[in-house]
Amino acid sequence: MTLAIRKAGVGLAALALALFPSAPTLAQDADTAAQLAEIDASLPGTLINDPTSLEWRTAGARLRTAAIVDPNIPGGGAATQYEVRRAGANPWDMQAYAPLTADIASGTQVTYGFWARTTESRAADGNGRVTVRVQRDADPWPGFGDTTFVIGREWRWYEGTATANISIPRREAFLVFQMGAEQQTVEIGQTFVVAGADRILGNNARPTPTLPPQLEGRGTLISNPFVSDYSYLANAGTYAVREEGTIWLGSAVQFTSPAVAPQAWDLQAAVPLTEAIAEGDQLEIAVAARTVSAATEDGRARIGVRVQQNVPPFGGFGDNTFSVGPNWQLVRVRTTATAAMAGGSAVVALHLGGAQQVVDIGPVYVVKLTAGQ
Repeated sequence: MTLAIRKAGVGLAALALALFPSAPTLAQDADTAAQLAEIDASLPGTLINDPTSLEWRTAGARLRTAAIVDPNIPGGGAATQYEVRRAGANPWDMQAYAPLTADIASGTQVTYGFWARTTESRAADGNGRVTVRVQRDADPWPGFGDTTFVIGREWRWYEGTATANISIPRREAFLVFQMGAEQQTVEIGQTFVVAGADRILGNNARPTPTLPPQLEGRGTLISNPFVSDYSYLANAGTYAVREEGTIWLGSAVQFTSPAVAPQAWDLQAAVPLTEAIAEGDQLEIAVAARTVSAATEDGRARIGVRVQQNVPPFGGFGDNTFSVGPNWQLVRVRTTATAAMAGGSAVVALHLGGAQQVVDIGPVYVVKLTAGQ
């Protein structure tokens, strides 16, 4: 699809949108509702923002913005540059608000994706830090889905998903980008927000996943191994998604459990399964993980794992707990399905709150084993 991004004072008609290359050209002055309807038809779920606009409100005295127009910017040829001149005490001290266009009911799955890169950063690793959340613009500014992305130096597509635990009226609903954690300059481009889908497809922004050598020939991959496709719960502790060049697929998420949680699943990742499971299927779950620190007897982090439905009462099977050392390793757990689950209805849940620990999780591969394996 070729799509104009509208931004005050900048002529951006007919800029390329790499996500959906097959749709016809839309002139800048075309009816916005018709444009959005066409985009919506190309997306999973329901579009609930206007991806043709980068006219976002900002907050923060030390935040400077500038419009960037360059046909080499993926997904529209335009972006906004956000310069944080001095880090704040909190990430939300400098932020941008992308307005949403629909009410959000509690229980709705909201997925967003955006193009971004870092051009300057005072962080030790030279990368930017952006926390993204869906937020109600009313005191005390409740929200959900808080995810911290580590933004690298090259343009890349970043994606997150979460289930609303509050309801937000359209006039107060925003996707908020919090940038005050670092002195940095981050550029954010075309952004999509959808309701009722767990990912945004067709973005041409990530490699096709291949199995690690340990799993080749063992069966069929039935999970989405990209950490950007996982759902997260952080009732106890925190998590942060970042680039990680030393592990398959180049991304990881770090979980910090400051104390033993009331329930191990109070800090968790849910890895979506893409195919149906029949009772009796043999599954192998392979988790790339490493311990950063752990207050356990052997200094190794504890990770719980189970296969379960993604809706209450979260029935499942295969409960197990394993430990990992300080170096990246691929821990493999086998289980037999004791119940059938429809495609798209199940996840592999990783429970990270069972100890005081900091643990990195990379891709999770779930393989439906071939007979005889």
